[in-house]
Amino acid sequence: MLNRILAAIATVGALALAPSAHAVLINDSGDDFSYTYTHTGGVGTNVISAFASFDVTSVSASTIEIMVTVTNTSVLTTFANAGLTSIGLATLPEVTGVTISGGSVFGGANTDDVPSLTTINLCAFADNNCNGGAQNNLLAAGASDAFTLTLTGNFTDGLLVTASGVKWQTSLTSYEEYGCERTGPCVTPVKVVPEPATLLLFGVGALGLAWRRRRAA
Repeated sequence: MLNRILAAIATVGALALAPSAHAVLINDSGDDFSYTYTHTGGVGTNVISAFASFDVTSVSASTIEIMVTVTNTSVLTTFANAGLTSIGLATLPEVTGVTISGGSVFGGANTDDVPSLTTINLCAFADNNCNGGAQNNLLAAGASDAFTLTLTGNFTDGLLVTASGVKWQTSLTSYEEYGCERTGPCVTPVKVVPEPATLLLFGVGALGLAWRRRRAA
C-alpha cells in the first residue's frame, strides 16, 4: 500500500512540472535514458532522424556527468546534406552551468534552448552555437559522435529530464524536433513555469521515486 501511495505522489509531482507526460529522474549513476528524433512532412523521400543515448556516469548534490552518444540516422535521397547541429535537454531544476568534453564534432555547450524548442534549457552544439553553423562542421547523415556533459546546479533532490530536442540543417531548410523517450510515450512538451507549491510537490515526488528505487535494489 505504501508503495502505491509513493508511486502516486511521485507521478503527480513529475507530471505537475514536466513539459512532457513522461520524465526521467536522475539521482544516481546508471540512471540512463535514450531518445529518438524524427521529422515528418515536407522532406519527400528523405528520412530526417537521429538517435541519442544518455549514460549517467556520476551524480552528486551539485554535479552530474552524462556521456552522450548521438547518431544522425538521416537517409538522404534528394537532399545534398542534413547536418545535425545541436541537441538539448529540458530539466527541472534548470542547470546553472554546463561544460562539454571529448567530442570530435560537438564541442560547445551552454544553458540555452535549441531554436524553436523553447522548453530546452541546456544545449550541446557543433560549430558556433545552437543556432547552426557551416555544414562541413556539423554531424553528417550516417555519422556519430560521443561527448561528456558536466552539469552544475542544485541536484539535492535529483534532476528531472522532461524533454529532449535536436536541430538539423538541410539543403532545403532547418528542422527542429522534440524526441521520444525510448521507455515512454512520444508527446509534444508544453512550457510549464512551476509555482513554489508545485516545486515542493516535485521534491516529495522525487523522494518517493528515490525511496522506491532503493527498496527495489
